[in-house]
Amino acid sequence: MSINEAFSVLGSDMQKIFNYLKSKPIRIRGQEANVILEKLKKKAKILMAKSHPDVCGNSDNFHRLKAAIKIIEDHTVEFNEKLKDHLASKPKPMCININQ
Repeated sequence: MSINEAFSVLGSDMQKIFNYLKSKPIRIRGQEANVILEKLKKKAKILMAKSHPDVCGNSDNFHRLKAAIKIIEDHTVEFNEKLKDHLASKPKPMCININQ
């Protein structure tokens, strides 16, 4: 399952989410991605409860939802690691005291 399919399984539009993250300052994109992940996890739990095999749900759908949230979770972790590396490689601006 691709990342795009994973978002679709949860009824979310990957492109809208990526565009939303791009619109945020780079230093908070990781935090925003984590917030989105938590919202998707809550949504997945609700959908998984409805499709759980123990409550006469569809086993295939249940496992598809479980796989989708795992893929999105792994992608978010990877995104945050790359973002952290990117921010660490950028030089920090120097502060100059002009009152001397």
